[in-house]
Parts: sequence; structure tokens; C-alpha cells
Amino acid sequence: MLGESVAVYLDADPTATAVPSSIVDLTGEVPVLLRAGAVGADRLRELLPDLGER
Repeated sequence: MLGESVAVYLDADPTATAVPSSIVDLTGEVPVLLRAGAVGADRLRELLPDLGER
């Protein structure tokens, strides 16, 4: 789906729920949440306090 625009994919196999994965862009100075999913923005901010949203 994202094709060659993504350099690395991390896949942990199917999830236990139908909720999609969260996608975070870490290529810039500030991490950016591209899609909220199973791990929400609040939880991600515990690890990435500067997390921005698109």
C-alpha cells in the first residue's frame, strides 16, 4: 500500500483484535503520528513526549 515511500516495515504478524496498527513517522526531528491504531496517541506520548499529529 505504501510502496517504495517506506524504507522499513515492522510486522509482528496478525493482531488479536481488528484494530489496525498505529503508524509513526520517525524520519524527521519530531515524531509524527500518521495513523492512530491499537496504540493510541496518549500511550505513544509516554514514550515519545514530542509526538506530533498530522
